[in-house]
Amino acid sequence: MSDPVQVRLSMLPLFANLPKETLRVLGTDAVERRFSAGSYLWLEGDQRGRLDWLLDGVVQTKRTSQQGREFVLAHCHAGDWLDLAAGVDGGGCRSSAIALTGGSLLSLSTDSVRASIAHSPALSQRVADALSDEARRLTERVCDLALLSARARLARFLLAQADDRAHGYRWTQEMIAAQIGSVRDVVGRLLREMSAEGLLRREGPHLRVASRSEMESVAELA
Repeated sequence: MSDPVQVRLSMLPLFANLPKETLRVLGTDAVERRFSAGSYLWLEGDQRGRLDWLLDGVVQTKRTSQQGREFVLAHCHAGDWLDLAAGVDGGGCRSSAIALTGGSLLSLSTDSVRASIAHSPALSQRVADALSDEARRLTERVCDLALLSARARLARFLLAQADDRAHGYRWTQEMIAAQIGSVRDVVGRLLREMSAEGLLRREGPHLRVASRSEMESVAELA
């Protein structure tokens, strides 16, 4: 396989080990696009007719209310697709996408993706599995918002960050609030309370989970 676009496609989990002809058809209108940190790749409601994969960089997808309040749906990294549902069905984007770092993506037309799905049982199964995984992930997010307190959601967020050594974001209180479905003032108050209770300890400019077992109890995981 000598075509660089086909090589790129074959390295993405959704397209790995697919027949060469399927990759050739998908690659006929593939476009690689670079972006800079802070730029919007698209806005909620845009009709794009394309499906995108991150080749490198970090992109945040989010929804914004009319009052300006934000809710983060996902942080996407190299190899992740962006808004798979809109890319497959051709509907409007269900979120806005903003680049947290510079990077690049590979973009395919919805028409070529749908045509390839129709002729490739392997690809159709992978797309179905990916949509199922996304539905499960979003179901968990909805249940957390509906059934957990802001304190429990914050505790789960802090535990997840303690486990995620690879990405190392510099989270502001406003960013955390958008991630857990709260507001900055509430996040600030909860962080102060957790520090006073000994659940968090300060190490220079960073806050660390002091007791995982106690934080898991707050997160309703224990």
